Amino acid sequence: MQCEIMAKRLAEAEIALKKALRGASEKDVLVQSKECIQRELEDARLSLETHKQSIAILEPENMMLKKECQHLKKVIVEAERRCRQELQAMRERHRARFVEATAKLRNQYKSLAKRARALESQLTKNYDAMMALNSELQSSQGTIGALKTSVKDLVFQNQELLEKNISLQESSAEVSRFCGYIDKIRGTRLESP
Repeated sequence: MQCEIMAKRLAEAEIALKKALRGASEKDVLVQSKECIQRELEDARLSLETHKQSIAILEPENMMLKKECQHLKKVIVEAERRCRQELQAMRERHRARFVEATAKLRNQYKSLAKRARALESQLTKNYDAMMALNSELQSSQGTIGALKTSVKDLVFQNQELLEKNISLQESSAEVSRFCGYIDKIRGTRLESP
């Protein structure tokens, strides 16, 4: 950039020198202008040479920076490519896991729904059985009451029979004693002359 500026200044100085040479009437003015312009030209040449040397010094560094920049661009492109691949692979893995988890949850839901229906059916059966048993229990309560009454009657009859049996046993003992007494009397009569 500076080289272009210096070259432009040099061209402008040359144009000014030519104009001064054409338009000047006095020789001293021309000489002074020429010397001034020549000094400016020399300064411009020196400055241009200095800038060329600076450019020559910076050129290897610029080339190295360009190479490094190209290398970094390649690295960035490769990193972007790897990132896209990894992102795609990650998306596919997550999609596969999501599909697998969804299928597993769907199967679990189906299994739980089936079990819930079975439990509901069993609950209905149990309720029906419980209602039937309750009905039987209610109907059997009357039978139990009747059986209790019958048992009480049987106990009462048994008690009466027991009492009669005891009295019969007592009567039988008295009869046995009486018979023994009679036998004894008969035996005494037989023994007497």
